Amino acid sequence: MDKNMIVRLLFLLFALLNMTLTATGLNPIPVSDEVAYEIISIVAVIGVAVWNAWKNNNFTPAAKAAQNVTDAIKSGLLTAEKVDSFLNENTENKE
Repeated sequence: MDKNMIVRLLFLLFALLNMTLTATGLNPIPVSDEVAYEIISIVAVIGVAVWNAWKNNNFTPAAKAAQNVTDAIKSGLLTAEKVDSFLNENTENKE
């Protein structure tokens, strides 16, 4: 697993745990003003959720392989035309 993906998921889990504790009446980060704390918590959860949704999290072997192909195309090691040609050749053989 990519370490950045793990960090993003941990931030999301921490924010969700924080929201759950706040919703059940526990205040993991003591702040004198309850409303300010709730607003900060909501903003944190929304921010982390958007951050996680924005990033490309490749969990499956197929997604990781596809990301490697994309990275190879972006770096110039492979062309999109070669990938298309490979896929067309292999698709025609299966039909």
